[in-house]
Amino acid sequence: VYFSQVFPAGASVLPGSHSAVYIQGLHWLHLVLHVLVWYYFFKTRGDDGALPLRQDAYEHNMQEMTRCGFPVSHPATMLDYCHICRLVRPKDRPVKHCSLCMRCIPGQDHHCSLVDRCVGFKNRNYFIGYTASLAGACIVFCMIGAHALDQGEKRMWL
Repeated sequence: VYFSQVFPAGASVLPGSHSAVYIQGLHWLHLVLHVLVWYYFFKTRGDDGALPLRQDAYEHNMQEMTRCGFPVSHPATMLDYCHICRLVRPKDRPVKHCSLCMRCIPGQDHHCSLVDRCVGFKNRNYFIGYTASLAGACIVFCMIGAHALDQGEKRMWL
């Protein structure tokens, strides 16, 4: 609806005037930003780098600790193991367990409800691109609306 009704209306503001070129440029910018929003959205929904569940090393280490009488719930072991995912956390990078995804994510920043995925090391740059292009698209849309209201173009809002 937007590109069949609003987009052509931008060219008919004042054909050949500075206003028509301005509004047409804003429409093209809005189109490009929408493409970027969808690109980054799907890339953010991709692999977030979750660690594999149930590693053999976890089972072996838990058996050794119980055999030696070391308490499994000791605070020192809570940093090295995730007892929910049943895995040994790597020492080279920070790993957090997400209670919504029920997985351990290396470098987890937060669980984003917009993309229904954790933001971690693997998809952080795509998430930043997604939010930046979404904010840019909103700004351009507001600029188009402000220009339409300023010019008194009621046809643009059909």
